[in-house]
Amino acid sequence: MVTTGALAVGVVVAAAAVTAALLVLEGPTVSRGSVVATLPWMVTAGLLHALGAYGAYPAWLLPVVRLPVGVLLVFVLGTVVWVVVRQFAAVRNVTYGSGRYLAATGTGAAFVVLVAVVVTAAPSAEGLLWFAAAPVIAAVLASVGALSLGVLDPSGLARTRWVGWLVAFGFALLGATVTVGIDVFGVPTTPATAPFVVLGAALPTGSVTAAWPLALMGLLLGLSMVTALARVIDEDPSSGLVLAVALAAGTVTPAVALLASTVLR
Repeated sequence: MVTTGALAVGVVVAAAAVTAALLVLEGPTVSRGSVVATLPWMVTAGLLHALGAYGAYPAWLLPVVRLPVGVLLVFVLGTVVWVVVRQFAAVRNVTYGSGRYLAATGTGAAFVVLVAVVVTAAPSAEGLLWFAAAPVIAAVLASVGALSLGVLDPSGLARTRWVGWLVAFGFALLGATVTVGIDVFGVPTTPATAPFVVLGAALPTGSVTAAWPLALMGLLLGLSMVTALARVIDEDPSSGLVLAVALAAGTVTPAVALLASTVLR
């Protein structure tokens, strides 16, 4: 009989095998377009995890679809889809490095899982509003931050471009999600977040939002990662872009999972 632990190990082994196959078949080359195109797949992984919070899976499947193994599962599925859609790109004479087909299929997958989450959770109108608003707030913060970084370090922004924005967005989304959870939905603070909430409550804006320093801290941390990422890309572009994927997946995916689990209840 196959155990849940064996399924999780199987996903990890499959992810390692897929990674090895990609290195052998494609080499270490990574394009900026492909990096940005992974965003919908990161969202998909986060939503799959959130479905588990609403009891949508049998118990034996939970270790496979919940984080962190769920990220590897989506990586395997996304890679299989990517290999298939590459053939369509070749037929249509489209450069697969643009990430067009990878983004399109990921968006489709994210939409299907999102519908399943909304139907299963049956959220309130307020929950849906904040579920849509938090990513928009994070995108605005990331854009303002990236532009500000471009003024201070134009060459760094030129090296990272949309990849840098994606990394900043991931950290901003995580900060915005925690802020919304505490300020709007009454999520208890933790030892890590409590000092920021105390600081925010003591400021003139405390009557409106006490947790906003967490969103600011997330953005600043993301921008510092972008600065470091620019240096890595300058020395080794492929390694830098792989690092960008890891940073984005490590923030976007848990942020989406936390957001869906918090505001859609």
